[in-house]
Amino acid sequence: MCGCCLGIVYEIYKIKYAYKIFPKFFPDIFLRCHKFVTCPIQLSMKFWERLPAWIAKCVNISGVREIRLRNNAPIRVNVKGQWYFCCEQGLCIDGSQCKILDVCCDDIVRMACNNSIFAYEQMLAEGYFTLDDGSRFGVAGSYSSAGQVFVEYTSICIRLPHCIDCANAHIMSTVRKGNTLIVGAPASGKTTLLRDVASKISKVENVVVLDERGELDVCCVLQNCDVLKWTSKPVGVEMALRCLSPQYVFCDELSQADLAWISRATSAGVKVIATLHAGCFDEVKRSGNWLDSFSNVIFCSGVGKYNVRNLAQ
Repeated sequence: MCGCCLGIVYEIYKIKYAYKIFPKFFPDIFLRCHKFVTCPIQLSMKFWERLPAWIAKCVNISGVREIRLRNNAPIRVNVKGQWYFCCEQGLCIDGSQCKILDVCCDDIVRMACNNSIFAYEQMLAEGYFTLDDGSRFGVAGSYSSAGQVFVEYTSICIRLPHCIDCANAHIMSTVRKGNTLIVGAPASGKTTLLRDVASKISKVENVVVLDERGELDVCCVLQNCDVLKWTSKPVGVEMALRCLSPQYVFCDELSQADLAWISRATSAGVKVIATLHAGCFDEVKRSGNWLDSFSNVIFCSGVGKYNVRNLAQ
């Protein structure tokens, strides 16, 4: 099949409900076309519009950071660091008044995907999917290693992005000195700081943001950055070095596999600012050869709570 025909097939494939027809009646075309689907269909709705009405009413308030949904269990909501339960009247601290989730997580995932599960299949296989407002739905349940898909969803963790002015002058002067790791435990404010630093430094420098999961470029704060969304980090950094002339590359959640492209970017004279999951300096040393590639480490223990360490000293 020629590239033109595949393009037409892909456009048809994106139409609502087409995913139900293609695999059944056109399996060969579906498999060849599906390989080109690397990002989800963009849906211009807020996270709470994807939830059952009574839950949406509880969580459609300012300050929500995280929502925990589990089959046949109370719904927990984190608002500005404080945990609450969903109740008849809204949010409450007393668990005895809470309502139990009366909709299975399978149905909520399907609703959040706007009934287009296949459009999010690649991300769901990795345990999450991202909406176009940057909200990330982490999923858990019964996973089939053979098919590399979830056969049942039993819990959902919804993480909401925040655009906060949190990078002070000391943080900004630190990242300008060289490659910088932003380190912290989950939900410690690493991504929030990364986004704010990228926004501020892009006003005077050329910044490329590798938004692999589609959760960095939100709230229009990266309007002065060149954002490569949904691409893998190695592919994205090669695109950036060849075409975008960056002075800084920003990305979220490093792994050992990223050391090669970090070395490539550094050799080209580009500074890398990235986040890493670790609770302390010893964990950074144990998790990989990061200290050979980075000059500075910023430890996060919450938004606005930072400890800077210069590795050259």
